[in-house]
Amino acid sequence: MTCPRCDVALETALPERQDALCPQCGTLLVPAGLARRLLAKMTQLARFGLADPGDPILKRSDPSEGKA
Repeated sequence: MTCPRCDVALETALPERQDALCPQCGTLLVPAGLARRLLAKMTQLARFGLADPGDPILKRSDPSEGKA
């Protein structure tokens, strides 16, 4: 595996769920397949209306409405 920022060859492959820093430049090395897992989770949340970037499902109440 090589660092995507400085192209230094790393001696050991990273475990599937462990993040590490590049010893040369300090860049966070994310595990393989992270983008695929993130997209799958966003798709799952969107099925239930929880990933909509538009209006939120729950709206904040206006504190001035309760005062008279």
